[in-house]
Amino acid sequence: MRLGMVLTSRVYDDERAKIVRRSFDSLTNTVMIGVERPAMALLNTTSSFDYGPYLEAWGYKWDVVISKDLKWRLNVLQSIGAEILLADGTVTHLYFMYDDFIYNPHWLRQLQGLIERHPGARAWGVYRSSFTNFHRIIGGDDVDVLMTMHDGIGCVSREEWTAYQDTLKGEFIVPLKRDTGETILVDCTIDVHHAYQRPGERWATSKDYMQNIGVHQFLGRQDEAIDFVGE
Repeated sequence: MRLGMVLTSRVYDDERAKIVRRSFDSLTNTVMIGVERPAMALLNTTSSFDYGPYLEAWGYKWDVVISKDLKWRLNVLQSIGAEILLADGTVTHLYFMYDDFIYNPHWLRQLQGLIERHPGARAWGVYRSSFTNFHRIIGGDDVDVLMTMHDGIGCVSREEWTAYQDTLKGEFIVPLKRDTGETILVDCTIDVHHAYQRPGERWATSKDYMQNIGVHQFLGRQDEAIDFVGE
């Protein structure tokens, strides 16, 4: 198993820069014992933020490919990052990452263990969002839990991503049924779209190994983990 990480980053002011530094500092501490050297595609837009020290540190642990000066549209960037990583035939799984999370040092090992316990799943994740309107726990076993969907897709296999791409037509549209019974088409995020287009088991660890520290404007608060194990 060789994981590939699609890391999207957008630093647009000083406050965001503080969040990103805290996130990247934690990511740098990732423990790689027992994990095959993974790949990473960093996709970022032009800013004064200095990625250099992080890229140097990550280079000891990841094979890093950088794509910058890209027009910001998260769904599109994630697809670009996946294409970059899958050009390397040794990458077996894709994990979609963000620059406003704290990463526990063992998050990657926990993800690998989860995949090994549930190899036939549609997707995997080590973060369970407290925004349960979408991200609900619906079952599980004595170790892990089943989710309706993962925040930000989570991790998918190479084969799953390829199959999902076959369903895309350039838009992320899903039908939404209103309380009145009327059904309308809604432009959505890629995680909602993937859950709609590709039903199946989505497993998560029963503790959270990531914590969101960014504020989601539509929530008016942080989209926090249910039970973060800490840094």
